[in-house]
Amino acid sequence: LTKVLAAVKYSPETVDLLELDKIGTTDASEVLRDRLADYVLLFGVKPESLSLPVALELFEPRKENGVWMLMSNSLLRIEMEESKRRDLWNALKKVFL
Repeated sequence: LTKVLAAVKYSPETVDLLELDKIGTTDASEVLRDRLADYVLLFGVKPESLSLPVALELFEPRKENGVWMLMSNSLLRIEMEESKRRDLWNALKKVFL
């Protein structure tokens, strides 16, 4: 994750991370409704599992209600597969560069 963030000129200290196994709810719909974020990156999580009312395809960024959203494979899979790293990088460029 640190490498992904560095590639788009962010650091872990400047972002809010939601680890699903550590939060009490999986409803993140207020992120879109109230525009609580500029970017939402989903790693190995589908939007519907977070009650996000948006249809996303892997590595196809979409701006919804002023929030850029991107769904990707899990960080572990990206780390293990060069083609997935390339797909993620191409998608990140569409959003951040």
